Amino acid sequence: MNLRSFFAFPLLGILLSLQLVRGEQVVIREIMYHPQMVPEGETPLPEFIEIENLTSSVFDIAGWKITGGVDYPFPDFSAAAPNDSFLVGRRKIVVCQGDPAEFRAAYGVSNAIQVFGPWTGSLDNAGDRITLRDKNGVVMTSVRYDDTHPWPVAPDGAGHSLVLTESERRIDDYRSWGASSRVGGFPGNSDSAVVSSLVINELHFDSDGDVDWVEVYNTSNIVQSLDGYFLSGARGFGDRTEISGSVPPNGFLSFDVGFSDNGVAFLVDGNNVVRSAVGYDRQSLRDHVAAFPDGSTDFYSSAQGSRQAPNNPDRETEVVINELMVEPPSGHRDGEFIELYNRGNTIVDMSGWRVVDGVDFRFPAGSTIAPGEYVVIAANERLTAAAFPDARIIGQYNDSLSNNNELLRIEDAWGNMVDEVHYHTGGDWPEKAGGLGSSLELRHPTMDNSVPTAWRDSDESEKGEWTTFAITDSYDRLRTMGGESSYEELHMHGVGDCEIAMRNMNFALSQGGPNLLPGRGQRVSTNGQGSSGWLCQGTHHLSYMQGRDFHLVSTGHGDIKANRVEIDVTGMNRSDNLTFECEARWVYGKPTVIVHTWDRSFGGILRLPVPRNLGSAGSGNSALIPSAAPALSGLIHSPAVPRGNPVQVTVRVSSSDAPTVNLRHRLDSANPDTAWDTTRMVDDGSNGDNIAGDGIYTATLSEYTSDGVIAQFYVEAEGASGEVTVMPSPAPERPAMFIVDTTAVPRDLRSQRFVISARTVQALGNAGQGSAFNYAFPRLSNQFFNATFIGNERHIIYNAEFRKAGSPWQRSDSFSTSQGKTLKWKSPRDKRYRGWARRTIDDDPAVGRSHNNRLVRYWLYLLGHPSNEHEFVRIVINNGPAMIREDVETNANDFLKRNWDQGEKGELYRIDDEWWFDDGWSRTQRNADWGVDGRSMEPNMYHAEWMKRSREDEYDYGSFLNWVFSVGQNRFTREEIERMADIDMMAVNAVVRGWVDDWDTLTRNRGKNGYFLRRHSDGKWMLLQWDSDLTYGNTSAPFIGGLTGVPNFFRKPYVEQRVNYYIGEMVEKYTSGSERLETWFDLEARSNRRVSINPSRYLNFNNSRVNYAMNSEIGSAVANTRFTVNGPSSTAADIIDLSGTSNHRAFDIRVVDRPDVEVQFTGQTEWAASGIYLRQGRNELEFQALDSEG
Repeated sequence: MNLRSFFAFPLLGILLSLQLVRGEQVVIREIMYHPQMVPEGETPLPEFIEIENLTSSVFDIAGWKITGGVDYPFPDFSAAAPNDSFLVGRRKIVVCQGDPAEFRAAYGVSNAIQVFGPWTGSLDNAGDRITLRDKNGVVMTSVRYDDTHPWPVAPDGAGHSLVLTESERRIDDYRSWGASSRVGGFPGNSDSAVVSSLVINELHFDSDGDVDWVEVYNTSNIVQSLDGYFLSGARGFGDRTEISGSVPPNGFLSFDVGFSDNGVAFLVDGNNVVRSAVGYDRQSLRDHVAAFPDGSTDFYSSAQGSRQAPNNPDRETEVVINELMVEPPSGHRDGEFIELYNRGNTIVDMSGWRVVDGVDFRFPAGSTIAPGEYVVIAANERLTAAAFPDARIIGQYNDSLSNNNELLRIEDAWGNMVDEVHYHTGGDWPEKAGGLGSSLELRHPTMDNSVPTAWRDSDESEKGEWTTFAITDSYDRLRTMGGESSYEELHMHGVGDCEIAMRNMNFALSQGGPNLLPGRGQRVSTNGQGSSGWLCQGTHHLSYMQGRDFHLVSTGHGDIKANRVEIDVTGMNRSDNLTFECEARWVYGKPTVIVHTWDRSFGGILRLPVPRNLGSAGSGNSALIPSAAPALSGLIHSPAVPRGNPVQVTVRVSSSDAPTVNLRHRLDSANPDTAWDTTRMVDDGSNGDNIAGDGIYTATLSEYTSDGVIAQFYVEAEGASGEVTVMPSPAPERPAMFIVDTTAVPRDLRSQRFVISARTVQALGNAGQGSAFNYAFPRLSNQFFNATFIGNERHIIYNAEFRKAGSPWQRSDSFSTSQGKTLKWKSPRDKRYRGWARRTIDDDPAVGRSHNNRLVRYWLYLLGHPSNEHEFVRIVINNGPAMIREDVETNANDFLKRNWDQGEKGELYRIDDEWWFDDGWSRTQRNADWGVDGRSMEPNMYHAEWMKRSREDEYDYGSFLNWVFSVGQNRFTREEIERMADIDMMAVNAVVRGWVDDWDTLTRNRGKNGYFLRRHSDGKWMLLQWDSDLTYGNTSAPFIGGLTGVPNFFRKPYVEQRVNYYIGEMVEKYTSGSERLETWFDLEARSNRRVSINPSRYLNFNNSRVNYAMNSEIGSAVANTRFTVNGPSSTAADIIDLSGTSNHRAFDIRVVDRPDVEVQFTGQTEWAASGIYLRQGRNELEFQALDSEG
């Protein structure tokens, strides 16, 4: 017998856990990636990255990390220097190469600015991605910079840094960056981008390939002096050529030089500030590189030059990007394509061409495009050919087109631009091209396709085929309320933006009988009652009849409240077996319609087939107009918020002829039929126009100067052929607006002003429920309305969207510009404010609950759980008071994408009460829970309280039903639940919400105020926090409640072990006596001095909560359990199992140097180690109890 002996002993330790996530309130503000070269023996300036907190919120930066070409982990929290672990509101910090003290000396940075370093590695001079992650792996900000067009060239070794010029849009965009105005940058301080009207415009190469002359162009309309300037063809300026002279307005001046071909050229002033920098690629057989148009940073390799004259380099001008399918409704890339069109009169050889930005594609050798011909490049050549058999498809590209926003550039064999478009969808760009079925179509091939109004949605409205549907189900009349007309109803709603045509609707007994639909479902109600036809309300108020076809139109999520169409069907009886039949066809948008009775016992789904041949690949565009119309862009009014002075409106017009440009405007009123006034816009240097002939048209409005006046306006431009373009694109139905307000908004917090019309104010209030609006907007309507958004009283976004929000418990019938309760708003897709799609405005700081939610989110973050972004702001509605509110990230696709790779592909459900309303909007409800509901397997029995908020068009409740059947009925094994749920994140959510006595949520006593997510990455479920405002009440409240299914999960011993662990983390690290928490509160109060913050309220609650948490939730028996290892001291077996105990502080048990050993908690204090292989002789096993941080 071979004996094996072993000794096992415990050792406490730590464990690290990371998640990959993302965000955009903290930004990279400045990058010095290639300091200027210096003479041998001198030390160059060190590289640095400047980071800025754009908000008033305080960020805990302990454990954050910069990755990319450099790597820097921020120090962990230390009680010895607690303030160093926080990024205070509206502050900058710097991370540097080398020693921070030496960095301060080199740049003259004051001690008031935090400097971190040194990092390891170096920033790539040729471009790199820099990413800042928080301690949980959330990407707080990320940018991919470059050193070639369209990025500025001067930061690559010419002494300048890259500076963020636009922080109100997403920063991972070349349009948001410029070269610093100061040599060496300005770390820790504000710096703007260099601005110059003098630019390098053309270079010539001699027979040896060296640069022998450089042309300078003056972009302004006044004479500019070059005295004291020099030209250089090297980053260190070692070959400088002094120049002088004057450049005439919009004129040229050239200078003989003798530069080697280094691919760069610089124009530098007497202070060594680079005023112009260009990068170029010289091509053999071509002796010129020239900007086009004059003054551009885009250079062309050309055989022909134009010294001291306007440039006209060799280039292809007749092949244009004519159509783009960027976001097919399926969400899959296979339907994408790019279409080119030859608008010229000759065959064009495309050999050697490449798509270099957006996607990757090299044109086949010998490929040509004939005059008037279309060619297509597809994401999936086979599928596109099947959908468009007559299209000429020349290949299949790699990668995929961005759904919303991307630069698409095509270059010829010389590297010259053939055409480029930085496209968007939504806003002034076509709306339906953003996943609703349309492609982006150029209105005419000679229009300027770089601007949004040159494009339209393709017309897909007649491509959907009529399909017959039938839903058969039993009507059980599970509930009644009010009269029969209240509870005997049929409801339908779309799951998102859509239009679905329906005809021949019939709702009758399955065995036969009369159609129960009033008017055979061929009427729309106009009296607020469903007895005469379809009552269309909320997000479905635009539904209409076209002949005998009913068109269900949805502008957003439908629901069982006020966002649906309904019709009375009072002929139903309990236990009837009924069938709903219709023919339906897809027009645009989400192809899914939900049908159910008021009580939701009868229900089903209409899934419409979506045509495969969307767009017009390989043929003429459906949006084609007979001749080019003027193309408009850059509409803006100034000042953003006039104080009673005249307002100037400008717009850029691109047109081949002399267009007539009119500003249509009117005084806002509740009457939508008020006539528009007209003011001619000019580009002749008069009436406020700055520069004649620059393409920017101007009009000045002097009639809107009274305080509180709102003006609506839009621009209408007509070409010589009569074709018209308007801007904003949704005008006149959704015009631009400005308001006169003589009251200054305090600048202590970021401000958000919403300008909404008088009619919108009515629609949001009591009038919206009445006959003036055809009963379209009941109190619970979620319809968004047109708004002009103005950030910080200067950043203007037209056609933002705005609505009131809130549950049936607290949403009011009325609306006031001074109430500022729960609101929601969206920015248009082409003008995302800070990259956000939608936000919520909460009134917590106005009602004494400033940190009820904030502290919950902070604790969630500290425990490794995803949490929402937030920021205190001042909001102004029209000229109402500047109210302090909290701007909060919603739990929607933005949140999912930020926190997980492809997070939007997860299954997200909003948890709410299950509601029923009668015709007078009286209500009753029951809690959502994890119980099996009614007839169990039918989604319509769950969708009222478990509302899908991602992948809505699939309407697939299969995974959720699996959860309900397993957890709700307590039928699962440990192995099954560990595959289904992230037990740690479930425990963290329950512990934090339990700690604050968050009684109004699922894990306590109420089935609402939260979200349930099945992650795409691993298929595991977790809860997400929302609306923890009614909290910090009872310090002796239990952490886990008793709603159906909840104890089945949380009272499993192995789950309780995790709950106990996180309660212990709260007790020992983050609540009573926590230096970290107290420092955070202190800095929050300093950063938000005008916000009423009461830290003592929360700290006192924590002090009282600790005793209950330890004594009643964890209990002394668990807390006092020793760490032990139990088992025999010798054995003849080759493999043994051991067991042991530990208290609540153990997150994991590990055997040192034995990764093969699996240890699992079997109870609140018990664990078991299985499968331990032993060798012959003495075996020593060292056990460690680890916490979650390692």
